Amino acid sequence: MSDSAEIAERKAVIKELACEAFEIEPEELTEHTLFDEDLGIDSLSAIDLLAALEKRFGVEIDQVDLTQLTSLATVYEFIAGELGWSGGVAAGQPVSGAVSGV
Repeated sequence: MSDSAEIAERKAVIKELACEAFEIEPEELTEHTLFDEDLGIDSLSAIDLLAALEKRFGVEIDQVDLTQLTSLATVYEFIAGELGWSGGVAAGQPVSGAVSGV
């Protein structure tokens, strides 16, 4: 699988987890949709996403980090940093406000 296909697949999984946690349709969520400001997601739903990410990817995410996970882009960058995935959201370019190397 090419890097771009692998990145696309990982992003799709993260989007699916977010849609399930937030109980929204995929059309409502883009890479840069802000969970709080655009969707009105509360902290309980954010914790649901955190738990789903931990289970799916086998990572531990401190609840303190939730404040930095504000969109699909920042979630992807965080998980990529935790797991050492190569390639960023936009062909290796960092996303503003993204957590990297945490």
